[in-house]
Amino acid sequence: IPDVEHEAEYYQGLIKTGIAPKPVYFLLGTLSISHNQTATAEANLKRSIEISPEFGPAYINLGALYNSQNKPREAITILEQARLRHIETSNLLYNLAVAYHKTDKLNEALEIANKLHTQLPNDESITQLYELFIRESTASADKK
Repeated sequence: IPDVEHEAEYYQGLIKTGIAPKPVYFLLGTLSISHNQTATAEANLKRSIEISPEFGPAYINLGALYNSQNKPREAITILEQARLRHIETSNLLYNLAVAYHKTDKLNEALEIANKLHTQLPNDESITQLYELFIRESTASADKK
């Protein structure tokens, strides 16, 4: 890649030649996110998934993008599609837990956060998320 300023042009050039590596749309999507070009990012990440449905990072970044846009239902849809393809990384699960939480599906969010916390008990951000969901679950149960 010649330089960061021309990165998008470089990737677009690869696409035009027809010899672009599979993750080129993922790279364009990620680059678009960093430049706050959310519509372009979404289109490129969707294209990446279409071309390489086994490529987990595209699902994760698209799910995170949807979460950042307060579109948790869309995030859940795309992240659950990844899980159906047996893609289940900690980043995917974290974004999925956040999306379920945003849609007030606390049981699902807590279940995923518990799984994450079991897998990565020393990860502070996961511990904080898990503890938040426990507190909210307890408060919700106390109201009933």
